[in-house]
Amino acid sequence: MDNSGWRPGKRTAAELEDVHHGPSGSDSGSDEDEFAWESLDLTQVASADDNDGPAKSEQGLTIELTSRRDELQGQQKSRLHLRIERKVRLETHKLHLLCLMAHCGILNHMTTRTSLQRKLQPLVDAFDGNVHPKPTSAAIQRTRVLQEGLRAASTYFANLYDICSQGLTKALWMEPDDLAKLSAKSYEDRAVTYTDVLECAGRMEGNRDIGAVLFVAFLRMLKLEVRLVCSLQPLSLRVNKQTSAEIVAVSEKRVAVTSPISVIRPPVSATPVSARGGSRSLSRPRLGAVNHAPPNRTTTPPSAAYRPVRSAPESLHPVFWAEVFDVAAGTWYPVDPLVTGTVNRPGQLEPPMSDTSNVLSYVVAMARDGSARDVTRRYARQYAGKTLRLRLDSVSAEQEAWWSRAILRKLYRVPRRLRSQETADRDAIEDAELSRRELSEPAPVKVDDFRHHPHFVLARHLRHDEALSEGARECGRLTIAATKTQEPYYPRKAVIKLRSSWGWYLRGRQILPAAHPLKHALRNTKSDESTADPLFAIHQTTPIEPRSLGDDGEIPVGEFGTVDLFHQSLLPLGCSHLQDIDAEMIIPSALVNRWLGMTSGRRKMIKYVCEDVLGVSYAPAVTSIAREAGSRGRGRYRPVVEGVVVASAHADAVGAVWERCMAAIAAHAKRQALYTATDRWRKVAIALRIKHTVESRYGDLTATRDTVGGGFIQ
Repeated sequence: MDNSGWRPGKRTAAELEDVHHGPSGSDSGSDEDEFAWESLDLTQVASADDNDGPAKSEQGLTIELTSRRDELQGQQKSRLHLRIERKVRLETHKLHLLCLMAHCGILNHMTTRTSLQRKLQPLVDAFDGNVHPKPTSAAIQRTRVLQEGLRAASTYFANLYDICSQGLTKALWMEPDDLAKLSAKSYEDRAVTYTDVLECAGRMEGNRDIGAVLFVAFLRMLKLEVRLVCSLQPLSLRVNKQTSAEIVAVSEKRVAVTSPISVIRPPVSATPVSARGGSRSLSRPRLGAVNHAPPNRTTTPPSAAYRPVRSAPESLHPVFWAEVFDVAAGTWYPVDPLVTGTVNRPGQLEPPMSDTSNVLSYVVAMARDGSARDVTRRYARQYAGKTLRLRLDSVSAEQEAWWSRAILRKLYRVPRRLRSQETADRDAIEDAELSRRELSEPAPVKVDDFRHHPHFVLARHLRHDEALSEGARECGRLTIAATKTQEPYYPRKAVIKLRSSWGWYLRGRQILPAAHPLKHALRNTKSDESTADPLFAIHQTTPIEPRSLGDDGEIPVGEFGTVDLFHQSLLPLGCSHLQDIDAEMIIPSALVNRWLGMTSGRRKMIKYVCEDVLGVSYAPAVTSIAREAGSRGRGRYRPVVEGVVVASAHADAVGAVWERCMAAIAAHAKRQALYTATDRWRKVAIALRIKHTVESRYGDLTATRDTVGGGFIQ
């Protein structure tokens, strides 16, 4: 390819982009790309009276055909609106994540407060299960004792705590017109305060979320390493599949089954309940059969009139639960005593995809010190196939970094100097376990699950600028139930990126002469016809050989007098790129006469330095292409000039003269500012002298100011 500079008249806007947006390929970007196809306007002219005669027979069906240009304008407008909506949903999703993380952090901090521990101290004193195995026992024995002790603690707590209301549920998108259809209860604040937690701890009654928080506090009082786990329920990144009427009905149903947290059954005569179960020997742990209440605990026997109705929660899976660390096995055990009643059964805590009130997308575990870790891969059975598409990881690598680095590793992480080596080793072991679970996940069994899968890909899901590498081996075959055929799937690493000749030129490569395009990408133009751009892979290209400096020291430039430096390999041989020099800077008008002997005129600084002072050749360097925003989503592309290209032998001299000129301009600006300030003070002094002279001759005119006009500053 000829390195002839940037040619805006010969390359369209679509050619300047790496990815050509067009209808070719099965997947042109996001799953929500929609096209506003304009249908034909078929209007039937109403018939008139029969007396009009044969003249009415001439009027019939009127067809208005729109041109290709009108269709493209409608599509462009629709895509602009979709981009704005996606941006709003993305930012709202991130803001909701921040709020939910703060909510979990507050609940986690409540478990360590002294007043709550005093409320739960009778429960701890009455619990006689063994959750601390002997350190001298074998590892398998210690693990068995801990698991059975956790089952006993889970059963013990579940028999004491009564669920009377639901907790956190999935938030849904809703149109502004549908908000008026909701009742006033839908807007009530459901925030959980510390007073609500204390009241629920005293009565051992409340929603599922507070029960999980109390259970975490109970286990921490037993001297166990416990984390509070929450399945965050943020607004989804995509629009809801339900209709507006269904969303309103779901919202009203949630309000109907929700009772205020602070409103518990009214008190009746308190009756002490004695503890059940006798003494036991601690020599060998006797596990199970610990269903008893703490001694001397005054409970409130419910009456038939005020017994809270145990309406089944909308989701049969929890949102909050606990994780207990097993030192012997070096792993974390999930414990859910209230909803599923399971211990070390992570697969049973994931709700089905049909559950609209509980979606497992972000699972965060918070330790006692306030640090948070993402443990979603432990509970998602199809993390790569389904769960990953619900997270920021599916948007871009930048959004994934925002969640993993900015949130988890900065806002909710203990500084390294305060972390022990044991905690660091524990986190490293957990990271290895989660990675192993993700890699051991089997291939999907549905076609839709292969879309955007990080490890496998179907040929039908390749983008228009993607292709399979030569010799790609299939990992297996997917059976299509509808057609009873098998379709091979390949590893994601076998997918290669395709670009046009201009796209490879921006990366310092050119197409081989005998290369045949692997694909053609359609791109829309201003005309009614579409053109196809050939796409090539990297093995069909070769690095561009840069041109050399001329014998007379002239810089090899393109048609517009610039040097294309989209890639460092495009720099001409024997030349240097001075990035710190502003090629568009103009000499101040006050220095034009001093430096150039001109009374007026404009001269670029770099031209004065290179041509007038040193007498060497130079050329502006075009490093990238920028897109300027325009109306209705339109915009134009312009070259971005950064620095200049000069001969390597003259680079030091040009840099030194440039620095001297910039120093002279800075000194001139300083003198100009000093002169301006001095002139202003001179005017103030003159005004004060005039005021003093007038007052000394004619006296103080302040008394007659209201009657005599004129005067000077006071």
